[in-house]
Amino acid sequence: MAFAPVVMLSLTKGLEITFESLPESVIQSVFVLSSEYNDISILNYVGLVSSVISAGLILTDANLGVSRSQMVSAPRNPVYNFLPSVKVNLYLCMIGFFVFSTFYFMLTVFTISLAYLRFGGHVILYSMLTEFSIVMLYKHFIDKEFFAFALQAKTSQFDYIIGPVAKFVYYVMALFTYMPNSKNPCELGPHVTSSLIVWRMVTNSVVVMLMLPRVVIDKALPWMTVTGGLIFYFLCLFLSLVGAYIQFEHQDEKHERWRWWRRQTGKDHFIECWNSDTIWWAGFDTKESEMASCWMTVNPLYLPMERIKIWLCVEIDERYGKKEEEEGETKEPQSEAEEGTEKESSTLACPKWLTQ
Repeated sequence: MAFAPVVMLSLTKGLEITFESLPESVIQSVFVLSSEYNDISILNYVGLVSSVISAGLILTDANLGVSRSQMVSAPRNPVYNFLPSVKVNLYLCMIGFFVFSTFYFMLTVFTISLAYLRFGGHVILYSMLTEFSIVMLYKHFIDKEFFAFALQAKTSQFDYIIGPVAKFVYYVMALFTYMPNSKNPCELGPHVTSSLIVWRMVTNSVVVMLMLPRVVIDKALPWMTVTGGLIFYFLCLFLSLVGAYIQFEHQDEKHERWRWWRRQTGKDHFIECWNSDTIWWAGFDTKESEMASCWMTVNPLYLPMERIKIWLCVEIDERYGKKEEEEGETKEPQSEAEEGTEKESSTLACPKWLTQ
């Protein structure tokens, strides 16, 4: 089993934010919100703000690194080519993603802090497990790709463990950012990732509007008013949407933006690659070599067996079989033993397991 560097980068950055920056920011936020105003020092505010900004910088750096790695590996893949070639647009795209990630992360921290002050940690844990279960059931029964781990990873029995773990990491990352790897059809998928982002914004807004008045009445927030809390939350939500707009507006002009939300599974993406006349992946001179390489390294859950049968038994035969016939006409007559060997080899051109 092989781990692609881009997968390792996205997963490690996601784990760093999930299990370090997010809990640290929530703890700081709970302390600041539940303390008396006179007990809060300037260092508390600086620590909280620096944690949020550092998380935004880490996410932006990871986003840029992952996106560049994907474009290098497959420069003509329509899913990967969203980074603009114009330097100004690239900077604006990065700034937009930083603004989106920072304020989206902040509103998530604020919502989790309110939920913790109102109900405790067990409610947050149970709600996340419920959401994760629904998402994973969808990936298994609808997309049928729950146990697959990455498109280019070599097949292994560990996929049945690493596949769900990777999708869990991408699910948790949807709490605070939109990771490019997560939207890949062979990972969590654009439809699932975008739905999680929208769902999170809606549920966060509902939770804040319902819980904030109750938390203020219970005096769990000594210095914050309902109006002030709502203004702070919806300001973060508005700025995150502004950042998302800047990021999408300055993507490459040729990029198909619907690939960020329209449903496409890994198998659908694989079929699209095969049906395209363009060579998507770097390092290949012909479409046949690209397809053969993908066939040998792709996870079996993504393989369209009917499409492979057509390619091997029809398309390859039509393209290269005629050349062999023409070359055979110019050759001298062969002995019966040689003819029998050629007939036997020709029958092996299309494997039996493909025609069954």
